Amino acid sequence: MLFILFTLLTITAQEKSNYYIGIEGISTTKGVFANPIVGRNFSKLNVQVGLLAGSSFVNNKSTFGVKGDILLFPDEQREEEFNFHFISSFTYFKNSVSVENARTQTGTFQITFGYGFEYQIVKHLLIKSTIGLGALLERRDFNFNTNSPKNKWGFAGLLSLGINYKL
Repeated sequence: MLFILFTLLTITAQEKSNYYIGIEGISTTKGVFANPIVGRNFSKLNVQVGLLAGSSFVNNKSTFGVKGDILLFPDEQREEEFNFHFISSFTYFKNSVSVENARTQTGTFQITFGYGFEYQIVKHLLIKSTIGLGALLERRDFNFNTNSPKNKWGFAGLLSLGINYKL
């Protein structure tokens, strides 16, 4: 957290910055999360990373993870217009399910590809939305004997709505 704060203070000291911060609400096939992000704008390409904090659909317990995104804008981003983009998202989070003495620890890797838009509502403040589909891999660790596979592949979906502030 201190690293992120130091980075933001360094970025805001510059006159013109290509950096932004934001927060998104995310719904995936495995849970619902809040996602504070830090990103960098490279003209037609944005790269952003963030932390996930939310609840898993499996057991409604708190779940934490990380998320990284690459946004590609076919046209250069313009102020006060809808800016369409393609997105590739990489997500990892871990959760645990316990029933009496049986416990399963699951690490979920998710990759989605999709599209979205952003729109500048006032100077430096943008609203954005994305939708994506992809695949997930669950790496499960059981503390009991089972015939279930340790690795399980599945379908991944992601829907997000958020705001960004250009620094």
